[in-house]
Amino acid sequence: MARPRKQKLGDTQTASQPESGPSSFAPPPASSDQGAGDPPAGPAIGETQVGSAQLGGPRVLRSYKRSLPYTLGDAELRLKAIQLAQTFDEVRLETAAQKEVVDGLKAKMSNLLIKQSQLARVVQSGRDVADVDIDLVICGEIVQEIRRDTGEPISSREATPGEMQGIIPLEASFEDEGDGADPKE
Repeated sequence: MARPRKQKLGDTQTASQPESGPSSFAPPPASSDQGAGDPPAGPAIGETQVGSAQLGGPRVLRSYKRSLPYTLGDAELRLKAIQLAQTFDEVRLETAAQKEVVDGLKAKMSNLLIKQSQLARVVQSGRDVADVDIDLVICGEIVQEIRRDTGEPISSREATPGEMQGIIPLEASFEDEGDGADPKE
């Protein structure tokens, strides 16, 4: 035989009700105007169950909202599926856009690191590289590269036969042939 249990504060069952019986906290049955997928509607704010306050039964202390699961209807399920597909598309597009931004940022960072390395080398050595105008000068059988800005020779070497051919004046070649006649006459 089951013993009756002691009633605690806030307990909705009385000693005469069996433990598996209905509770006065059970939600009201769904009304005919409520959709199949709509969350169940509870009593309105400040509304109590008629007669229960008079008998010392439960009463509403406060009302508040709480997220609770409910079963979706067909129309709501279709709407959620469409929203899911749209979200997949948005994620795909956003991922592609972010990849482009990241690739651009990586390229910019790479260029900055190259510039940083070059500047560190310049600062460490105290020297830099720049485009300078150079004159190629032949003097006798020696060819020199000379900087225009400072007049400093950069390098020197022996002239090639082609460079030597370019320095022999035409007048000298005619005079050397021996008849003594001036080709200008």
